[in-house]
Amino acid sequence: MDLRLLHLFGLALLACACARGDAAQQYLSSSDFRRQTLVDSLVNPANGYAQLRLEHYERDWSQLKVSNLKVVPVGEDTEPRALDLDDPQLGEHAFFRYPVQDWTGPGEHLVRVTYDSGLTGTSSTCATCHVRDGKVGLPSQLDRGWGPGLLDVTTGTGAEPVAISDLRPVRFLTHLHHDGNVKQTTIAVLAERIETLIITSHQQRARPPREVALALARYVWQLADTLPAPPAQTHPGAAAFARACGGCHDPAADFTGPPVPIERAGTDARVGRSAERGTGAYRVPSLRGVSTRGALLHDLSVPSLEALLDPSRTAGGHTFGKSLDAAARAAVLDYVRAL
Repeated sequence: MDLRLLHLFGLALLACACARGDAAQQYLSSSDFRRQTLVDSLVNPANGYAQLRLEHYERDWSQLKVSNLKVVPVGEDTEPRALDLDDPQLGEHAFFRYPVQDWTGPGEHLVRVTYDSGLTGTSSTCATCHVRDGKVGLPSQLDRGWGPGLLDVTTGTGAEPVAISDLRPVRFLTHLHHDGNVKQTTIAVLAERIETLIITSHQQRARPPREVALALARYVWQLADTLPAPPAQTHPGAAAFARACGGCHDPAADFTGPPVPIERAGTDARVGRSAERGTGAYRVPSLRGVSTRGALLHDLSVPSLEALLDPSRTAGGHTFGKSLDAAARAAVLDYVRAL
């Protein structure tokens, strides 16, 4: 390669690196960037989730009223206030205060919302579903009628209940949603995921300030830093884990990997084949922090890590690791509990 071509190649690499590093700023400033990011992130453009966004995002949704309403946490006796968009802690404050969805019935971390009309109502926040025992990011045991820790965000009827996600390892994931419906390449993808979730939760009548969506994405990404460092590869269970589990949960990729076809996963196929969100596959969750999640798999059909590797288990699918002998199984469980 001559010097001129080498120089041009270097400039191209630098431009790509700058583009990746500047995704957050471009999300705030460029409609074309936001639209292309959405298009590139949708794994199955034919499902209902993708079709709704392709029809409206950066089109009529961009004309919606920006909603930054005054709120006060339920149980507090203070003046309602809106979020300060210049607050350095905007992401954390939005996680506990931004009204995500109108709410009836019991729940934690709810807010009272004061609407422009002067009327008030109750809304959930991100923390309603993603705080447990004071630990931010852990899925709550909220029960909206489909069982503790399960929500049907697709049909609303309980036909496709899925586990409330653990947000702590989201930064490591290659794909979002249990069925891997959204490819996560930059923080802008997660910001759009949050922005469009709030728009649809508000019946497409308003949208959040993009500063709030991006701040929430940044806050969720930094939750990964609250997880303990994984054990060294000299751990007695590391080699057995690599053989039994590493093909999907790659230790070099924070114990995650690309989605796997439903047939290979062997778990209940309803969500993966959903007309609304289906891709024919399931994402591979990161195992970082898995020992504190409780029940496992996208439908919470396996109650614990021990049950997951139990050779006598018949429910839930996901047969990987069940053939380990007793000593290897004990070593793998000890290894995974330390992640």
